[in-house]
Amino acid sequence: MPQSRLIVASDPITSALDLWLEAYRDALASGRRFAVGLAGGRTPEALYRRLAVEPLDWGRIEVFLGDERAVPPDDPQSNWGMIERVLLDPVSAPVENLYRPRGEADDLAAAAAEYARIMEGMLPMAASGAPVLDLLLLGLGSDGHTASLFPGSRALSVSDRWYVSAAGPSQVEPRLTITYPVIEAARAVCVLVFGESKAGILSQVLQGEPSLPAAPLRDWPNVIWLTDEEAAREVATAPGLLDIERR
Repeated sequence: MPQSRLIVASDPITSALDLWLEAYRDALASGRRFAVGLAGGRTPEALYRRLAVEPLDWGRIEVFLGDERAVPPDDPQSNWGMIERVLLDPVSAPVENLYRPRGEADDLAAAAAEYARIMEGMLPMAASGAPVLDLLLLGLGSDGHTASLFPGSRALSVSDRWYVSAAGPSQVEPRLTITYPVIEAARAVCVLVFGESKAGILSQVLQGEPSLPAAPLRDWPNVIWLTDEEAAREVATAPGLLDIERR
């Protein structure tokens, strides 16, 4: 059975940039706009700073967001706000190509349904019915979550909706998040996992620990786990894991 790929990179930001550019060029060569789902947090920020100086045609890039906190975009905790400051504003990305989930909405379930409809209207659909992104960037939390799919969340069992409201790790921090069907339908998924603090959880995820939300991604061939040497430290010695490609 095909599995995901594990890349251990000496320069993981450059490798992430290469994967982005490959997906971008493939989309444009196929006559599509490049539809990308971005991630918040500190891990991808360095990638966004590199992208901000790349000569890309932002008129042919459509930007979506994998997950968001229940805050307005000018809040310091907003994923969209960080991406806007670091990447979208510096490149003057066309506003009409940017699709922001309304984390500030009073009714998060309605905001999630609205965002799912936007994705359905703007993206091609997979056989499963899920909208298809050309590239989806994700991270890995210390509890094994990815996007805002946290252990024990009801969002983990959703199979017929593409964006939902979900509780955060403290159960008092509501979020908006993509669901598994969107991750599985994406043409390429890049999970960025950097730093020694992620070594243990990455090893558990790649061994398929069923309680960890990121574990199902191990068996999806569209997924690339992109790590540095520190994060892969325990993976290299654990039995039964994925083959490792080093760059």
